[in-house]
Amino acid sequence: MKFDRLWQACKPYLRKGRSIDLIHTRISTDFAWRLLREGAGGDTDIVIPAVMLHDIGYARIDDGDVYMKTTFPDKANAKYDTRVKERHLTEGAKLAEEILRSLDYPQGLIGPIVEIVRTHEDLEGNKPDTTNLNRVIVSDADKLYRYTAYNLTSGMALHHRTKAQIYHFMLDRIDTWLSLEISKRIAIEELRKLPFDFWPVNEALF
Repeated sequence: MKFDRLWQACKPYLRKGRSIDLIHTRISTDFAWRLLREGAGGDTDIVIPAVMLHDIGYARIDDGDVYMKTTFPDKANAKYDTRVKERHLTEGAKLAEEILRSLDYPQGLIGPIVEIVRTHEDLEGNKPDTTNLNRVIVSDADKLYRYTAYNLTSGMALHHRTKAQIYHFMLDRIDTWLSLEISKRIAIEELRKLPFDFWPVNEALF
């Protein structure tokens, strides 16, 4: 596979970051491939490396930091901190450039990829305000993970919501988190896959 060397270079950092980062990035990369295959546009040689690299910055944030505790809801007094969100963007960009240069990635593509890693979301974790299609695809692929069954249980704990509440929480934020119509359709498809105990089911999805 064309990007195997890059993926292997990313994996140690993803294992060192948050507990979800490896599976989150693998699934987000799969969503990015799907968006590219289904006509979203974009440059594969920018989008796929950017999505593989987008969260490696968490490897440079200490496990005891406030945001890290929100990844483990059993931690006492967990609180979201945008300063850590900002650090994962800035540190991730630096690390992404180091990795790409170490792999002799084409010089003209490194800058655009690094910029996407630095700006793939805002400090509240929402989609970036941008017309850059490559960045939009990376952002949407990143956010689509939130609609998978992998994320729902941790989302319930993190946001202190029941299954029905987290279901509607995700549904209500489709337009906030996702830019492309194809991405919104995929999000609905993922919600349809949820177990039947995520009630009440919104009939508009069927």
